[in-house]
Amino acid sequence: MLNPDNKILVLSLRNVAYIFVLVLIAFNVSAQQKTDSIKIETQKDERKLIREGNDLYNKKKFADAEIQYRKSLEKNKESTVGTYNLGNSLYKEGKFDEAVSRYSQNINQKMPSELKAKNYHNLGNALMESKKYEEAVDAYKNALKASPDDKDTRYNLAYAMSKLQQQQQQQKQQQQKDQNKDNKDQKQQQQQQQQKNDKDQKEIGRAHV
Repeated sequence: MLNPDNKILVLSLRNVAYIFVLVLIAFNVSAQQKTDSIKIETQKDERKLIREGNDLYNKKKFADAEIQYRKSLEKNKESTVGTYNLGNSLYKEGKFDEAVSRYSQNINQKMPSELKAKNYHNLGNALMESKKYEEAVDAYKNALKASPDDKDTRYNLAYAMSKLQQQQQQQKQQQQKDQNKDNKDQKQQQQQQQQKNDKDQKEIGRAHV
């Protein structure tokens, strides 16, 4: 016989399943809230680091700004703003190849037309510093696709095209110069060989006599 003070709770399988679902939902909601909270905090940290970088950049402390932008990218490596700003600080430090690399990272990223235009414009500037005029021309053309009325980009494009034409002419002249030198060297070698052959022929003639 059961003790009347002891109560036995019998749950149906349906009730057990219902409780399990409620617990699971509560757990998922809690996990999602925690994930969202972490994401929000990360975004806040990213924006804070970018603002700090911008303050340093405006004070012309480009190396310090670079550090802050790099930290912001640790929070969000796909940040187009952080990548663009890092490229700007690297450009100001004279690290043109690194700046090109950063601007190039943004090319396939989705971003507002204004930022895309600036990114391509500055990519063109960095390429110009490295005397990569043909690539710079392409960058400025892409910048104008995003912002057709940008007068600065249009001016830079014209300048880059003139520098490219000048570079191509110089390369052509150098190639012609190298070709002339090669022809001259070849002619000298032929003359020297002919003189040697004539000398050998004379010596052979003397020996015969």
